[in-house]
Formats: sequence, C-alpha cells, structure tokens
Amino acid sequence: MYDKGRKLEAIIFYKEDLLEVENMIVENMSSRENNKELIDIKITLEDQTLRLKGMESVFKKMDELQITSTDKIEIHAVGLEGNEITQSIYINYYHNHGNIRVSGENKIWVEGMYAVLSNRLNKQKDKYFESKYHRGIFKFFPIISGVFLGLGIINLINFFNKDNYSALFLAIILFILSLILFFKKIDEKISPFVRVYFHSKNKRSKIDKKLILEVIAILLTLVSIIIGTLQLLN
Repeated sequence: MYDKGRKLEAIIFYKEDLLEVENMIVENMSSRENNKELIDIKITLEDQTLRLKGMESVFKKMDELQITSTDKIEIHAVGLEGNEITQSIYINYYHNHGNIRVSGENKIWVEGMYAVLSNRLNKQKDKYFESKYHRGIFKFFPIISGVFLGLGIINLINFFNKDNYSALFLAIILFILSLILFFKKIDEKISPFVRVYFHSKNKRSKIDKKLILEVIAILLTLVSIIIGTLQLLN
C-alpha cells in the first residue's frame, strides 16, 4: 500500500464545502455506486460522539439536535474491490490540529487523490488565523496574564502592609484571571483553529452568547480591578 499525508492548516468549513469534499471523494473511489455509504463521519460534541454515514445524514442529525457547528470532525472513506479495501482516505480536524492521509494500492491514484483533496482543503484555509495579525494580537495574552499576576502581588503586599482586606480580595481575583488566561487559552475560543458550520455560507452564524458574556465579564473585571488598584495605591 502506498501512503501520503500531511498536517493541515486552520480551516473554515460550511455545508457546501463539506458536500463538495464528499463528492470529490465519491467520484474518485473505485466503487462509485455506494461510496457515500462507505464514508464514515465522526462528529465529537461536548456531551456525545456521533458516527454517521454520508454528509446528508450529518446535516439531518445536526438539525435535529439544533447544533450549528463543531471543531472536531473526522472523515474516513474506503474504496472496495469485492470485499477487499484497496483505497483509504482519512481527513481529521480536532480542535487545534488537522491531518490528511491517503492510502492505496495504486501509487498514481494516491498521489493524484492527495493532490486534489489537499488543494481543495487549502481553499478553506482560515487566512486570518494563519496571518501575522492573528499571531501578533494573541501573543500578548501571556503578557496580560503576567500583568494580572504583577497587580495581584502589589495588592497582596498592600494587604500585608495596611491590613486592607479589599486589596486581598483584588489580589485573589487577579490571580484567578491570570490563571484563566494562562491555562484556558481564551484566544482559542475567540479565534478557533477549526470552524465547521453545518449551514450554508450565506446564512448568518449565530453568535456564541456564552463567549460574548465571558469576554464582557473579563473586560469589566479588568476595568474594575485597575480602578480599584489605583484607588488603593493612593
């Protein structure tokens, strides 16, 4: 068996893109009649993992569950000659990484299929995520985390020197925010590596209300802490 694969870049998928990738696979496998039945799709959600056959069954199930997107999807297709597997395509996007692997008995088919799919997936590359601007913005998150830590230490010193319990409270909040920014990777929530939408591109995506509340809460807390710290230091 010949084999070819690579890591994939950050991506944005919509319904029509998923269908196009599926059709490309179907049209280039050895047994075309029932190829959609030979395509296994695994969707990982927060509370469950779904295994389905073909993209249409995925869209139907997601519509039933009222789920509009995911950051974890696996597409595995096989080509058969009789009962023997002679071709295999594996595309995997999982949260913060992606991979493609094409295998088969025919070297020309493997290289051709890999090139076709690889080029098609490149069209879905999230250019903003891969840009220097994205890296430039989010590289400051560790610095912000360090600023919170420094302000927390200042307030802790203020508590010990002046027996000021307000300073102790601020110190605890600052330490918690510092840990959240450092470990939870807020940047991945704001601009995720993988975005797979189960609706068409022209349909407006619903904004994640939970994410908006988290960002607003952090900003309001930051403003309150800065004002409180300045007042305590005066």
